[in-house]
Amino acid sequence: MLKRLKELASDSLTYGLSSMLSQFLSLFLVPFYTKELQPEDYGVLAMSAILLGFFSPLAGLGMDGALFRYYSMSDDPERKNAYFSLATQLKTAAMLLACLLLIPFYSLLNGAFFEGMLTTLQFGLFLGTFLGDNFSALTIVTLRSERKVKKIALVNVATLCVTLTLSIWLVLFEKMQVTGALTAGLIGSLFRAAFYWSDSRRHFRWVAYDRALLKDLLGYGLPVIPHKMQAQVIHTFTAFIINHQLGIATAGLYAVATKLAKPLSFVVGMVQQSWVPLKFQIHKTDKDPAHTFKQLISLYWVGIIALWGVLSLLTPWLYHWLIDPKYWAGIPYVPFIMGISVAQAIYFKITTGFELSTRQPMMIKASFWGMITLVVLSLLTMSFYTPYSFILLQSMAFLIMGAILFPEASRMLKINYPFVAIMAFALVVGVTVIALFNAQKTILVVLGLAGIIVASFVVLWALFPKFSARWVLQRNVQ
Repeated sequence: MLKRLKELASDSLTYGLSSMLSQFLSLFLVPFYTKELQPEDYGVLAMSAILLGFFSPLAGLGMDGALFRYYSMSDDPERKNAYFSLATQLKTAAMLLACLLLIPFYSLLNGAFFEGMLTTLQFGLFLGTFLGDNFSALTIVTLRSERKVKKIALVNVATLCVTLTLSIWLVLFEKMQVTGALTAGLIGSLFRAAFYWSDSRRHFRWVAYDRALLKDLLGYGLPVIPHKMQAQVIHTFTAFIINHQLGIATAGLYAVATKLAKPLSFVVGMVQQSWVPLKFQIHKTDKDPAHTFKQLISLYWVGIIALWGVLSLLTPWLYHWLIDPKYWAGIPYVPFIMGISVAQAIYFKITTGFELSTRQPMMIKASFWGMITLVVLSLLTMSFYTPYSFILLQSMAFLIMGAILFPEASRMLKINYPFVAIMAFALVVGVTVIALFNAQKTILVVLGLAGIIVASFVVLWALFPKFSARWVLQRNVQ
């Protein structure tokens, strides 16, 4: 396990350093942005990001996932390049067509999502970012498959520097507000695409027609589109219903709270980026992949739950230190929002083994029931404990998806997860956060943090007795 843990940690850390820098600089800018931008402005930016995430899976024809599948599992360089080239042709044509189809719906989107606050210039910037972000997506797939994480991290850092520099200049000094932030995002996406252009050219060969390749890519990608769309509804519906039910100002409070919840979501994201290619490698090379997966996933779940508890207890202090008082109403949102990341961490890992199944359309069923649960129950609870009910239901949707896919994943690869120990640990951490979240005395918060850390070591000691005994023995020898 230690070898795989080092590989996962190394790749995650490489991804994470660039993401960590991004999160740090984003948090650094929040105090200035919250003084310059009103909650309504943050609401517009949040809705723009949501729509970008919503339209990309549909317009991309599922090519990202399909290319990852066939590029990773093929050993023939020419065939790899053929898959990349055809996927690029298909996705580029679909993205351009999507932009042309979105233009006539500007007024409808503006009224439904932005309360009429999105200008035509801002809509054009939105469409440009939509194209720019997706242009480099397939090149990133090839680099992730080849585990060239350092190059991805380098490009991320360079893009971050360009985007944030422009954001500071346009928003804080030129006073362009939302238009300045969207302009910086567009230029950053184009800068990233230009950085990846050499890699794109290295792989690209014009493919006139290849029935076998087309069947592979579309056969894998198209069935995933409904799943991607439904999963994107799960990702975005909470922000949408908050905007629709409570107003774009509350959506702005939610957006700022989401920024304070980013450290946990970024950890989940960077581990997942590393996990996908490593997972295929473990399948191919490990003698007992189920045992390896059990150890890695158990350790990961304990770490994520502990991190949720620690960050939750620190949230009020961070808010009062970083954020303008007009946004303090969003302080209680943060632990609930971070709970979504915990649910995602469970969903992403509990479905390990499903990637070996030929029953990929099951993902459509899973995301459908997750989406239906979220949407229906959100509509039924619109007058009850809002917006917390919406956020909790989003976490529930991911857990439902994992529960539906888990039997098929277990059929492909039986992993004996320590559910009882993990749930008991989560309960201890949850009770600690509930009891001390609003504690006025620093000593109580410190004791709560210490208690979470101690509980983490206890559960790890129980889950890995052989490793713990070996560590004690080595310490005694020393």
